Amino acid sequence: MIEVERETSGQIINKVLLVEDAPFYVRIVENLLPKDVFIVITVSSGEEAIKRVFEDKDIAIVLMDVVLSGQLDGIKTAEEILKVRDIPILFLTSSTDPKTLERINSLGAYGYIPKGTEGVSLLSNVNMALKLHETRLKLKEKEATLRAIVNTVKDGILLLDQAGRVLFLNSAAEKIFGYTNSEARGKGLFSLLEPEWILDLVSGDEVKSEKLEYLKHLEGKELEVKFKHKREERPIFVDMTFSLLKIEERAYYVVAGKDVTKHKELQEKLLYLSITDPLTGAYNRRYTEQRLQEEMERSKRMRTVFSVIMFDLDHFKRVNDEFGHDIGDEVLKRVTDVVKRRIRKIDTLGRWGGEEFLVILPGTTLEKAVFLAEELRKKIEQENMPFDGNCTASFGVTAFLEGESGKDLIKRADEALYKAKNEGRNCVRYAIY
Repeated sequence: MIEVERETSGQIINKVLLVEDAPFYVRIVENLLPKDVFIVITVSSGEEAIKRVFEDKDIAIVLMDVVLSGQLDGIKTAEEILKVRDIPILFLTSSTDPKTLERINSLGAYGYIPKGTEGVSLLSNVNMALKLHETRLKLKEKEATLRAIVNTVKDGILLLDQAGRVLFLNSAAEKIFGYTNSEARGKGLFSLLEPEWILDLVSGDEVKSEKLEYLKHLEGKELEVKFKHKREERPIFVDMTFSLLKIEERAYYVVAGKDVTKHKELQEKLLYLSITDPLTGAYNRRYTEQRLQEEMERSKRMRTVFSVIMFDLDHFKRVNDEFGHDIGDEVLKRVTDVVKRRIRKIDTLGRWGGEEFLVILPGTTLEKAVFLAEELRKKIEQENMPFDGNCTASFGVTAFLEGESGKDLIKRADEALYKAKNEGRNCVRYAIY
């Protein structure tokens, strides 16, 4: 084996590892490669080749016979070599059956030369493989530099192909979405995230995820996406901006994603505080009036029914006077909890003032509202209270009449409540007109 690697001029000579167990073929290869450009090192088995490539970092290319002596054939040897080094491998084979060629191609190798034709193509193929490998290394270096730069960006960056499949995501995107780069690669963005909902930040409209399969609709879009974090199983809100990128007539999409979960949580908290009563957690009067107006408009537009229940705690002043305001506050909280547990999500419970509450019941007839009020009355009476005794409430119920104002509706409910108070309290009364 020749160990000289450089000439006195300092020119780098390409060191070639020839893996071949036929001495006559070794001589053919050595004669075909110019000695002033190449140094040929020969080993006869796959095991020797792996050891040599691992030890000698100056080997520039491997010429590999497919059929070798020893336990490893040339293709298996190449697989092992590529696990430890990124090096061009050019196969020499006397077999051109499809199965062998498929195994060679699956390695991402630099091609093969049929034995017997090497006189024409060996030198050109070796030079081409060396040049191609050099180009690949430069591209990888540039890609690594670009990745390093992109990974310093605080926002998540994703690169999608024309079909919407993920090609790359940076470190910030891995944290935001809960997927590693390797896990996400090749998958469709919105099939990967399985969003609970998508909001167009420009129009304010909700977007159906199936529409986003057509990437031509995504360019310039600003979307807010809610989904579950893959690893932490918590809801995530991400603002996404989509930009079209064209490189050599190929289209890509760059997605910039910003985690706005904390901002959304703060917004929701501020909204909650602005519309709820701080003591009981029921909606405050201002928001309840807004909901009443919305329900009236919906009823007029859709020609649907709805009813309201107004109730007031009996002798509540006596509770405050005898047991103190802290006990009174606890009574209000427990009554609110009783009602919340029974009503539907679409219903609205609002603290109307003091110990008085209003329940708005969409799609509910007067008869059903009266039945619910009676059920609530019993539950409040049976609820354990923080003092020796129980708490009762009086109820007034009415249904919305077409064409009337909110003021008229509330007045009628209040009159029904007043009637319940006058007729002994702890009872339900209703008003039709």
